[in-house]
Amino acid sequence: MMKNQIIYILGAVILLMVSCKKDFLSPPTNNLDLTPQTIFNDEMRTSGFLANIYANMYNEGIVLNANAWGYSTMCDEVIDPIPNSGQAWVNGSMNSQVSSLEDGLGGLYISQYPRIRRCNLLLKYQNLMTFTPASKTQFIGETRFLRAFFYFELLKRYGGVPLVTDATDVSSITDIAKFDEFKKKVSRASFKRTVDFILEDLEAAKSSLPWFPATDNDRGRATAAAASALKSRLLLYAASPLFNNSSEKDTLISYGDYDVNRWKLAADAAREFFTLNAANGNAYQLYNSYPNLFTAGKDATNHEIIWYRQNYPYLSNVFAPGRAGSPGNFCFDVTANEVDLYETNTGKTITEAGTNYDPTNPFANRDPRLGYNVVKNGDVFNGFTMQLYNGGADYSARTITGVFIRKGIPANGNVSGQKWHYIRLAEIYLNLAEAINEYQGPTSEACNAFNATRTRPTVNMPVISAGLSTEQFRAKVQRERSVELAFENQRFFDLRRWKSNDLKNEFRGYVPVLSGSTVIWTNVLIYSNFFDNRMYFYPFPFNETLKSPNLKQNPGY
Repeated sequence: MMKNQIIYILGAVILLMVSCKKDFLSPPTNNLDLTPQTIFNDEMRTSGFLANIYANMYNEGIVLNANAWGYSTMCDEVIDPIPNSGQAWVNGSMNSQVSSLEDGLGGLYISQYPRIRRCNLLLKYQNLMTFTPASKTQFIGETRFLRAFFYFELLKRYGGVPLVTDATDVSSITDIAKFDEFKKKVSRASFKRTVDFILEDLEAAKSSLPWFPATDNDRGRATAAAASALKSRLLLYAASPLFNNSSEKDTLISYGDYDVNRWKLAADAAREFFTLNAANGNAYQLYNSYPNLFTAGKDATNHEIIWYRQNYPYLSNVFAPGRAGSPGNFCFDVTANEVDLYETNTGKTITEAGTNYDPTNPFANRDPRLGYNVVKNGDVFNGFTMQLYNGGADYSARTITGVFIRKGIPANGNVSGQKWHYIRLAEIYLNLAEAINEYQGPTSEACNAFNATRTRPTVNMPVISAGLSTEQFRAKVQRERSVELAFENQRFFDLRRWKSNDLKNEFRGYVPVLSGSTVIWTNVLIYSNFFDNRMYFYPFPFNETLKSPNLKQNPGY
């Protein structure tokens, strides 16, 4: 067993030496005489081992791999014109025998536990860390945060999962009988126990890490603020209808009952973040420029992003359409469903009485974030006036709606040197607004939190005040999340935790049609998606359930 662990650690450190960039940690010295003692007794090597955990985090962003699978294509935000896209995944391929994709059905489950094992290895050998006590505390705190993050990513997809805390390398068990015995022990913890376990790690990380990165090069490392923010997200999910309801009695995928106090816990977690932030000089603040928030590289004045992945493009492999960067091969067409979520600049939705919405020009008089988040026919982008109608200079056979993602793509189309936002401050404001409303109603505190994102310079949307019903405010918050956090891998999971009817929807698009010299926007049906209740959760990989008879499959699979 020890030999296999040494080989595992050695491989991790070698990988670090050849691939890890010096963003916040230097690579270890080139000395291959490695044992747990020589690695974890050495501060530089331990830091290198930790850096390798960061380096092996799974892909994020709009594109998850070469097949352009992304969460925005798996909900109603965008349509991917490439065959075998996210739409195909949720419209017939959602079964327990698909496991080849990083975040496909089973892919994350299979690949996440090696990441968790790396965390467990570092924690196992923490007693060997006789170097600088402050560094040891930092390394352990970051590791517990990362383990919490990895488990949360499993929780929101599967519900309760096996909670592995030791560093056993299954591949090192050569005796068949012992291997079978080990696999029989693999069983799922309850949803509640999984939540509580993640909370334990987050509280430990929060108490041992600095609130804000010590230097600019440290931005990207876990902090107490990241732990507090993830706690807010975790408890908001746990309080949501998918998990907090009295109709679902399966405690592997829910609490088995409804308790309004869970919403209070979620609100308190968001409040705690703001209290701690104030105690630390309000280190995190909303960034004034909404569009630049997603396109700027390192910016010392940008303190909205609480945790992010450095040197990782916001939109990996996604380019602007046509002459501005791409013939459309990787351009995601934004749906009319997404466009229609944006209010008019009066603060009214496009269907409310008295709105200034013009159906013949659906992009006029809208929330400014619509213009920041999408590029459409007639927009100037990278020096070109986009011609996205059939026959236009930027049209291609893969153009479906003529509206594409702009958010996160610099005007010159160069996405190098950017970062992926895991958590930013705007989300915490919206978490607070949603949670307060669900247990107290739309109080002034909830309204103030809701209005924070809308009053950002460059947005300046009308604010709301107390007087709405809980149901009306809930609709407002859900719409605001969908607009503010568009294309940030939030809506796919939000729709599920809300058990939203928008999961069962017709996906429509605004298609520009040239009539003479005038472009007419036509709202057309692209396709009707498929959804049934089993799809609220991912299935466990079929082969894993065969190996581990106590790994109970999710309902419907």
